[in-house]
Amino acid sequence: MKKSILFLSIWFLAVQAQASELGDFLESCGYGTLIGAGVGIVSLAFEKNPSDHANNIAKGASLGLYGGIAYGIVKINEKPKVHDLALISKNLYGVFYSYNY
Repeated sequence: MKKSILFLSIWFLAVQAQASELGDFLESCGYGTLIGAGVGIVSLAFEKNPSDHANNIAKGASLGLYGGIAYGIVKINEKPKVHDLALISKNLYGVFYSYNY
């Protein structure tokens, strides 16, 4: 029974970590798409007949999505910097704390 509870708790924590990474990836894809579509809309201001070039919005959104995918992959694969601090006092010898920034 103890082994199954331990297994389930480790599995649950692993699933949460993967969901967090997926959420970050999808967020970067969404922002990339929105920024690309915005650039496509702005590019219409430089066209003589903007209604003839409405596909600039779709092209910008597509390119923004590709940029968001690339950024999301880099963001997922980068390793956080971990620093260890040693706390030494009368009662605590060699207690280490790790933090990410």
